[in-house]
Amino acid sequence: MLQVSSEMQTNKKRKRVKGLAVENCHALFASENLDKLSDREKKSAFSDKDVLLIGYAGLAGAVQIAEKKQEELLSRYPMFFIEQTILQKALLKEIPEAATAMMSGECGVLALSKGGVYQGLWYIAELTGVGLEIECKKIPIKQETVEICNFFDINPYLLYADKAMLVVTDNGYRMKHKLQQLGVDAEIIGVTTKGPDKAVVNGEERRFLEKRVFDPLDELV
Repeated sequence: MLQVSSEMQTNKKRKRVKGLAVENCHALFASENLDKLSDREKKSAFSDKDVLLIGYAGLAGAVQIAEKKQEELLSRYPMFFIEQTILQKALLKEIPEAATAMMSGECGVLALSKGGVYQGLWYIAELTGVGLEIECKKIPIKQETVEICNFFDINPYLLYADKAMLVVTDNGYRMKHKLQQLGVDAEIIGVTTKGPDKAVVNGEERRFLEKRVFDPLDELV
C-alpha cells in the first residue's frame, strides 16, 4: 500500500486529477510512488480494500454555519441546538502521531477538506483507478449536521470536512480496532472495487459519485 508522506501533509499547492482542480486537498497518498505504477498496477494495489472514515461527514462545515448563520437558524431551532453544534468543534482535532505512524506502513490516507466525503472518495478513485461501493448509512454524521444541512438544503456529504480522513486498507476491521485503541473513532463505510463505478448505496437507491468543483459552504459563509 502507499505510504503517508509527511512532505505532502504540508503541501498546499493546487493539484489536478484529470481536469479537476483540488484546492488544499492535503493528499497524503505518496504520489511519487503512484507515478511509478501503471494503471493496472494501481488498480491491483488498491482494489478490493476496505474504506474507512475517521471523523464525521460535514462536521467542520456545520460548525462554521452554526457560528455564522445563527439568526437564520434561530427561526427554526433553539439557541441550545446552535450552541451544541458549535461545541462539537472539540471533535475537530488532529489524530495522534502514533495513529499516523501506524497507518503509514499499510494504508492509503486522504485528509478531507472542501467537497467533503464525496469529493474525497471521488478523488481517491480517480487517483488510483479503482471503483467504489460505499454504504451511505455507514458514513458517520452528527444529527446536528443533518439538521443544519436540511435547513439550508445542502448535501452534508459534500460539505467541508476538515480534520476528517479517508483510509484505504486491506483489513478495515483490524485497522478500526487499532485506531480505537489509540482513541481515534473510525468506521468502515465501504470497499474499493475493480469495476469502473463509483457508487453510493442508500437502501435500494444507488447513486454515482460525480466530479465536484465547489463546496456548499462557499455559498453560505
